[in-house]
Amino acid sequence: MKLTLDSLQQTKASTLLSCYALAGEPWTVLQAVTAIRAAAAGQSRRTAIPTQESDWQALENDLGTGSLFDSPDCFYEIHILDDRLSQAGQKILMRCLEQVQRPILVLVASMAAASCRHSTWFRHCERHGGALYAWPPRGAAMASWLRQRLETLQLSATPDVVQAMAQRFAGNCMMAEDFLQQSRMLGQRQITGAQLEEAPCEHGDVFMLAEAALRGETALAHRLLQGLEQDGTAPQALLGAVLHRIRAALQPASSATPPQGQINRHARMQLERMLLEAGHVDASIRQGQGWPALRLWLLKLTARPRNTMA
Repeated sequence: MKLTLDSLQQTKASTLLSCYALAGEPWTVLQAVTAIRAAAAGQSRRTAIPTQESDWQALENDLGTGSLFDSPDCFYEIHILDDRLSQAGQKILMRCLEQVQRPILVLVASMAAASCRHSTWFRHCERHGGALYAWPPRGAAMASWLRQRLETLQLSATPDVVQAMAQRFAGNCMMAEDFLQQSRMLGQRQITGAQLEEAPCEHGDVFMLAEAALRGETALAHRLLQGLEQDGTAPQALLGAVLHRIRAALQPASSATPPQGQINRHARMQLERMLLEAGHVDASIRQGQGWPALRLWLLKLTARPRNTMA
């Protein structure tokens, strides 16, 4: 079943599912993990962080050997750090999810890209247990989340400051939470614009930039681009991430197709044109002039009509 953070926070030991898949926005994932751990507090807990094929083999052997567990009921966490699992890792994870018959809770906590929602293992958990993919809140959703957190932490802010925070943190709930908690610890109950100016802004990552560019969010994309440039990210890596997202979106009936549906013919022609123009950007990067060319190319990509992703 598809889960929400609210439903997970009401989980009790008697209502624990056989497996969970949690992925997406880190703050929500962390809250979901905390809720599941609390419900399974009476069980022994083990954690695996497989990063190589040998780690996956060891995990499969561990899950298949009942004598290794401290008790018949074991809360097992599998943390996936990679954006995309290797084929070998996916196969082993699926065998773990399908073959384990004892009452073991398999928790897959991943910060993976949105494409993980369409993976076999994620869908298996959705069908046979529970799955949550947390999208980073944007715009009004981010402002609503901030108002809820302000109330919970007994802080206050004017509507203008809330909107400014929503823009500054750009869907990064973890960074916003750190800022609010720090203000609370310093005894600053009223959040002001002056305090916000001293807060770090969301720099994001190459995958967040790619998603913002495809959604046509010009201001966010260029704010992320500026932050990534300041962080010393290679322009080739940024170009590659956006091109990967464009190619995935152009695949018919692709698992990476945006939730809104298929891409219409006009949008396809525009994205194909951007792929061709990317060759010039790549050449500019090789010549040491990558940032100006990349900014202009991203501006063209994000400035296309928003309804092109039909």
